[in-house]
Amino acid sequence: MPIQISKNDVVSYIATHLTTLANYTYFEYTDSFKEDTCVGVLLKDFNKDDLSLLKDLSVASLAALIQHFNIKPELIRPNIIKKDGDELGHVEVEYINDTTFLIHYFVNINEGKISVKTKAKKLMKIKTPSLLVQTYFKIYYHFYQTQDFNQVIVYLEDLSAS
Repeated sequence: MPIQISKNDVVSYIATHLTTLANYTYFEYTDSFKEDTCVGVLLKDFNKDDLSLLKDLSVASLAALIQHFNIKPELIRPNIIKKDGDELGHVEVEYINDTTFLIHYFVNINEGKISVKTKAKKLMKIKTPSLLVQTYFKIYYHFYQTQDFNQVIVYLEDLSAS
């Protein structure tokens, strides 16, 4: 059974140890209230004026993770990913300070009616969502850094239209 670490514990730890943590720090834990897997991304030195872009690229990363398992996700603005009315995950962006944000990716990978594991009909190891979120976040963050953010917008518009 995984160790239960609350979101507040993680945020408190990060606020206390911020100077020792590198960009793209990843961790995962089980949220005892939702029984989802939560993957966190710590992003330092980010321009707070671009917070709406950060939210968009975070949601795009979660959608890409779910699409990786051959599930065509549907985006419910601003931050929920569904399929056939079932919530498969959502994103929360948390403010740490003016240049540091913590992105929480909640992914329902558990057994049951509404889960990525059930919908994908694939064996999924607990580390899989963490590794995929890392990959997709880096891809979409690259679009932000290179001023090619339009690709993220087009992807999200396509998901919203489905």
